[in-house]
Amino acid sequence: MRSTTTAMTLMAAMLVAGCSRDGGPDTSGKIETKRSNLLSCFDENSNPAPCEGPGGIRRNGTRTQPPNVRADSVAAAGIPQNFFTAPGFLFEPETPYASLKSVPIWNEIEQLLDNPYAVTPDTVTPGNFDGYPSYRSTIVRRPSFAAAGATLQNPGPALPNLLVHPLNYNPTNGEEMRLLNPNYPGGEFDVPDELFQDLENDPSGNRWSWTFRTVDVKPGSERVTDTEIDYNGPVAPDPFMCVQNLELVPPEGTQLCGNDPGEPNYSGFGVRSPIGYSTPAVPGSEPGGISPNQRLFDPTRPEDLAALLTPPKTKYPDVWPFDGPFS
Repeated sequence: MRSTTTAMTLMAAMLVAGCSRDGGPDTSGKIETKRSNLLSCFDENSNPAPCEGPGGIRRNGTRTQPPNVRADSVAAAGIPQNFFTAPGFLFEPETPYASLKSVPIWNEIEQLLDNPYAVTPDTVTPGNFDGYPSYRSTIVRRPSFAAAGATLQNPGPALPNLLVHPLNYNPTNGEEMRLLNPNYPGGEFDVPDELFQDLENDPSGNRWSWTFRTVDVKPGSERVTDTEIDYNGPVAPDPFMCVQNLELVPPEGTQLCGNDPGEPNYSGFGVRSPIGYSTPAVPGSEPGGISPNQRLFDPTRPEDLAALLTPPKTKYPDVWPFDGPFS
């Protein structure tokens, strides 16, 4: 039953979008529960306001502005004068509108649940920015009724196969599908803290950078009690770089410099580490590519936990930092 639950959880993420839980501030000071308190909301007069309106509906249009700007750089960042002067619903379509013919019905979903390996690379459709190629299903699709003269008794040809995500892909963040590891030991980790005008490296005031602070990340045993998808993005650390800022805060056109540190103890794509913050859902796989002999891995399942705590003989010896299992 546990194996079935794990497979259903990951398959659901292949077909529909999801989101992480939005918790409140944690009095323990642990980084894992510090989420929405860093994202301030503002009213039409640029004054701080509750992020939720009547009925618990979240306000939109003002949360793209970074609230954690260092005190000595607030004025230069254009706060609050550059904030939007009225609430708005802002969005940017990244893909064209699609037909409901691209949406699976139950018997098509069932085929993918029965065989999640029934996919093949689609060389025509571009992949994403993280290097994942596009995949299409090889299942039997329902017939089309768009052809001239098509009826229920005499339907047209089958619809084109579905664009799908492989088991090792997380469609909600464009990253590798990974699960939180209950055996992550916890420890210190450096995360971005405050945005500031970097006058030391650019006296003209055109450069903005981030400070970092060290936080204490909770052990997995205190947080992970069941199968939990890892929604971090990126999981691997980004290289330091400077890009042109396209937002209003800091001023549009300035240089924004920094990098995302990823997550603690990341050992590489498809590499399973016993002390990693997360473990790959399909160990040993490559971006976009899995084979039927590569199975789903759940660190909270007893048989998979035993495999996780068994030192490898030849594969990935560099990610095993000690000689015996956890005590």
